[in-house]
Amino acid sequence: MSTTMQTVDSTNGKALESNHAVSFPAQVPKGLPPAATAMPIGAFSTTLTTLSLSLMEWRGVTTTNVYVANFFFVAAIGMLISAQWELSAGNAFGYTVFSAFGLFYGGYAAILTPAFGIADAYGQDTAQYNNALGFFMIMWAVFALTFLIASLPTNLAYILIFVFVVLGFLFVAASYFAIADGHDVSSIGLKKTGGVFCFLAGLVGWYLTVHLLIKESIVELPLGDTSQHFPKTRIFTCTYVFTATDHVRECLIDELSGFPTAEHVRGAKLTSTSTGQHARWRSISPYYHALRGLRGSYEAWIVPATNSGHLVSFRATQFFHFVSSISPDPLDSNFSIMAAPGTPTPAIDPSVYDEYKKKWSTQPNNRSDWIQRAEEVAAVLAKDAGLRERQNKSPRAEVALLKHAGLLKVLGPKKYGGGEQPWSVGYQIIREVAKGDGSLGMLLGYHLLWSTTANVVGTPEQADRFQELIISNNYFVGGAVNPRDNDLKITSDGDGLVFEGFKFFNTGGVVSDLTVLEGSYNGTDDHIFAIVKTDQPGIQFSYDWDNVGLRLTESGSVRINKVTVPWADALGWDAVQRKPEPSILGIPFATLLLPTIQLVFSNFYLGIAWGALNEGATYTNKSTRAWPYGGDNKEKPQEEFYILSTYGNFLAHLRAATALADHAGLKVDAVYKSSGDATTRAKVTAQARGELAEWVASVKVVATDTGLRVTSGVFEVTGAKATATKVGLDRFWRDIRTHSLHDPVAYKNRELGRYHLLGEVPMPTWYT
Repeated sequence: MSTTMQTVDSTNGKALESNHAVSFPAQVPKGLPPAATAMPIGAFSTTLTTLSLSLMEWRGVTTTNVYVANFFFVAAIGMLISAQWELSAGNAFGYTVFSAFGLFYGGYAAILTPAFGIADAYGQDTAQYNNALGFFMIMWAVFALTFLIASLPTNLAYILIFVFVVLGFLFVAASYFAIADGHDVSSIGLKKTGGVFCFLAGLVGWYLTVHLLIKESIVELPLGDTSQHFPKTRIFTCTYVFTATDHVRECLIDELSGFPTAEHVRGAKLTSTSTGQHARWRSISPYYHALRGLRGSYEAWIVPATNSGHLVSFRATQFFHFVSSISPDPLDSNFSIMAAPGTPTPAIDPSVYDEYKKKWSTQPNNRSDWIQRAEEVAAVLAKDAGLRERQNKSPRAEVALLKHAGLLKVLGPKKYGGGEQPWSVGYQIIREVAKGDGSLGMLLGYHLLWSTTANVVGTPEQADRFQELIISNNYFVGGAVNPRDNDLKITSDGDGLVFEGFKFFNTGGVVSDLTVLEGSYNGTDDHIFAIVKTDQPGIQFSYDWDNVGLRLTESGSVRINKVTVPWADALGWDAVQRKPEPSILGIPFATLLLPTIQLVFSNFYLGIAWGALNEGATYTNKSTRAWPYGGDNKEKPQEEFYILSTYGNFLAHLRAATALADHAGLKVDAVYKSSGDATTRAKVTAQARGELAEWVASVKVVATDTGLRVTSGVFEVTGAKATATKVGLDRFWRDIRTHSLHDPVAYKNRELGRYHLLGEVPMPTWYT
């Protein structure tokens, strides 16, 4: 089937000449559309049941004339009228079946009615009359067989009805042939057998009738869906045109008769003919649906697909249009890849970055080399950051790029292949990567925190063991740690621990090699961190990350289902006593994870803001036009006072915020110099930890305010055209806005106020 789509000029409604055509293969299940009412199947069941009773000669009834009223009025008239409702509801299959059987019963009633004179036309030639009746039943058995074939991808109830009807009609036909040949006894047996099959078909029909009557009000009876066993690919063609002004494509579908669209679209797919990538579809209305794009927009491709077997149809007279942004490669580049919940999101093949494996085979040796490597990575990511963000694919390839660059190992000990750089370098690297791609800056930052978790809350032996595991294997580490909700429980099971629960946020877990788990032990206030392999049955990702920003971070929810961990891997716990080690977890050093990660946040905020400023400047130099009605008109935007002033102000604030972040990074380095054995860690006092937290809080406030101001304000100096989706400037603001809601920055302001006025440092919590 091919459906033609025309582009329509939104200003005058006239169809423009289309100049491109793309075919999309779509997986189309075969479930029946929902029935309009229970009336036609009820009429079918009533008539067939009464006919079967006479065929089986129950209570000696052998003459069927008394049922002629049912044949004419319940079946012929009732089924034909109610079949029209099925057509209006888009159930073409139901319309065909019910109309056909209504006509069958009308014809059969006419044969039995003396007024039509059909039987009298044969006179005394009963053999010819019965042979003709046999052929009549055989033809209807063949017709019912076509319905049986068509019903195979629906459900067992419909299949059984047609199986029994076909068998019933064949046995009744055989009984007519037998009596024509003079085999009266065998004729009766064949007729009764046919009656049994018709009776069974009637019973299944009654089951369907009850199902349709009560499914909305009481319960939906099981029908035995079979649609999943009959996959099929159909091709639908969209013809479109590029418009020179607004870069919008509109498609009208004008061949909609019987064209199905999903009532339930979870799991529906569209497959790109060039890449094999899949897209997920969502309903826009009961009559049409499209691929969901950014910010609630909808892409232009349409597919009738569902995995539930329940379909509705377009009305033949109705037109629908779909609008989407376009880009140089319309087939693939506008895919907003969103897997259905529970379905892994498609990813770019990591091999696209294989060239950098050799290019970056030599690991940097010093601070400046590490920063330069991060700048090179950012440049690679920035080339197509906007496109990749719109595609919303899982960042497996991008994480592979970070691995090729060696950035995952920057903080690790040299003896295991790490860079052994301080956190201040790690923060600068996070910031540089975020300039090119905010999502990857965030993923790198979280990885550096989780990969060093054992250094903070683990024993020295655990810290060394996990550093060897992570650094020597170049592992990427994610974390199912969301302490706001105490929803991950830990119980003891012999020599091990069992983690079970749910985490609403789990940044990077989907693309990780290892996952940090955290939960409360046996209903107490004691928490346990553990590092486990991600690829195991007990870690079940929901694949539901679909937020406005940081779209490539795979920060969706995860269910932890009985993940077992040996007591020896409970970070900072005594595996024999099964209690927290006071010398490890009872000291201020063990609370450094919070200020460490809060400074991670601030640095990728600043990196994102720098990215917006740099990309905005490039756009202004290339595309922004000077304003011609200001009274002090300039030829170039670079001469406009307000543009120069705004960029200058943004630059000043970002430089100041960055300097503050770097200073706080050095403060972190100073505290982490006390890492090592328990005695050395104990040198970090509560006051020193609190002072560090306030430096970090200061950066958080300034980075959030400045980041949001720059990423939104950059549009004021780029112009209206810069809001186009293909430009992608909006992603910078969306990224910071999304993550800056992690914890209210207002509490950082209050915390700093208490520190300045009252000399108080904050008590260590999960967020201070």
